[in-house]
Amino acid sequence: MVVETALEFFSSQTTHAFFSMREYPLLRSDSVEDRVSAFQDVLRQVEYRIKQEPKFAAFGAVVLAASAFLVGRGTSHAFLLQKKQLVSPVAFAWFGLMAALAGPKSWDAAWSRVAKGIERHLRTSFCWDDPQAADICWTEYEWLARTLKNSQGVTELTRTSARTLSIEVIPGAACQFRIATTDSKPSTDAQREHQDNDAERELRTIMSKFVELSLQAQKVLTPPQRNDGQLPLLGAEPIKSRYKRQHKRSKP
Repeated sequence: MVVETALEFFSSQTTHAFFSMREYPLLRSDSVEDRVSAFQDVLRQVEYRIKQEPKFAAFGAVVLAASAFLVGRGTSHAFLLQKKQLVSPVAFAWFGLMAALAGPKSWDAAWSRVAKGIERHLRTSFCWDDPQAADICWTEYEWLARTLKNSQGVTELTRTSARTLSIEVIPGAACQFRIATTDSKPSTDAQREHQDNDAERELRTIMSKFVELSLQAQKVLTPPQRNDGQLPLLGAEPIKSRYKRQHKRSKP
């Protein structure tokens, strides 16, 4: 039904001539592998047509969304539409419309969980007299962003968490934003690393002084070596040789 409506909306001869669900009967097969294979065939055809005619991407998104919905026979195979830059995120919008028309019976666990969360937010009523649940409104945030140079003033306005700020984007709809830290002080890890480097340099200095003192103590405590029996470097002869010559001269 959605595809037929899209055909009427994107009415053109090329569009009508391109796609018919009957051309891909494996999309209704009982085998998951056959349905995935048929989706890949549809994807290749859509990408080819978009390259030939870029304006065809609008209708191609409908075709891929319907094909992915038939592959999972519900919302379980929505991931097939990911990373399809030529048709995303329009294809996801059509996929959501099909899921809404098919009803909760076609929703998998992840889709049901998200849908229930959205439903819970939509059910909440809004009254102008109710106290504001958010920290500030969007107009106030814009004024603070122009006035303050850092996020220190913004963190003082938070009520629940020092890292997130709740902003009422439109009346009755608030959104939480994470506050970027702009603290000029170094982080704990950086301080610890700086302290470790200082301690290492101090220890290296102490060890070098200790080695120097050890060498000086070794020079002082080591006795001088005796050179008995060794020839002097200059001049004098050994005492024993000189005594022999004198003894020979004294004989008659």
